[in-house]
Amino acid sequence: MATIHQLTHGAAGVYNLRSLPLELTTFEPVRLFVIIIIVFVLSACGSSLKNLVREGTAKVDTTSSSDVHFNRVYVYESDTGLLVRGELHKRSHRRGPIPGHLYIEITAPDGTILATTRTNYHRGSIKSRTSRFSAEIPIDVPRNFAVQIMHHQSKSGTTY
Repeated sequence: MATIHQLTHGAAGVYNLRSLPLELTTFEPVRLFVIIIIVFVLSACGSSLKNLVREGTAKVDTTSSSDVHFNRVYVYESDTGLLVRGELHKRSHRRGPIPGHLYIEITAPDGTILATTRTNYHRGSIKSRTSRFSAEIPIDVPRNFAVQIMHHQSKSGTTY
């Protein structure tokens, strides 16, 4: 197969690009558009998570500490139960790990504790003051439940 250089530089000199075969010069916007649509649809189908806070099924209550406050918390229904994700932000302007861990409680509307878990968090970069957390909780998702997330400071323990 001929290279672009061989096609554009023949023995008689430089050819005009318009004289090249049609498949080399034709930009096919329809094909590109179809490929973009297919990728978009497939990526949307891959996400089977329902945002329960947005639907009004779940209520989130966070308890920050003197070290951190919560930026965002999301609660999703997954195939295995609940997925709780979010971000912590360090209050001080100094970089470094955030000491402690998180407790997550799932409670029914009558106050019954349905599930509890402890999870850690991690920083994306050593320079970051923000940490992310994620916890999978295998539970049958009830209607109108509450998610309580508490930051527990541990001065002598794991830091993240």
